[in-house]
Amino acid sequence: MKRLLGVFVGLGLLMAASASALELPFCQPDDDLIPIPRWEVEVDSQYQLSTVPPAQEGRIVHLLLSFPDLDRDACTVLSGGKNFLYPFSEDDPESADIVITIREAPTYGSRGCMVDGLYAFGELEEAGGEEEGDGAGVVRFQLHLQPDWSILESGRFCKMVQEG
Repeated sequence: MKRLLGVFVGLGLLMAASASALELPFCQPDDDLIPIPRWEVEVDSQYQLSTVPPAQEGRIVHLLLSFPDLDRDACTVLSGGKNFLYPFSEDDPESADIVITIREAPTYGSRGCMVDGLYAFGELEEAGGEEEGDGAGVVRFQLHLQPDWSILESGRFCKMVQEG
């Protein structure tokens, strides 16, 4: 019975571990593993992203999305299904803005209010500008949370040196 209890406790700890604690190997130049980049980004009160998303359909990233302006109370009432904007068009009116959607709500912990996990960029959706050939528009991605255990069990992924 003690042994079975130990297995359940161990499994619970593995499932509760953040993406940063995954024991993936570091990427090597000659391996055939798929790198998982770390994307650390802050969100302001207007839900704008501080850095460009490493957006590529199907790419898995270790997302550390933080809300530095939110305290514990504000964080706990923030629900999932939020859209976040990276406004490329502010610098280049011909460029499309990038909008990412995340369903999971952030949690508040020792590092403040944040979303921490492995996410895959879903299918790309493009919406052009008002007029044909305008060039401006919006590119949308849905981020899908990936179970840590599926990444570990696959043996297909490595973490980039920046993770260390």
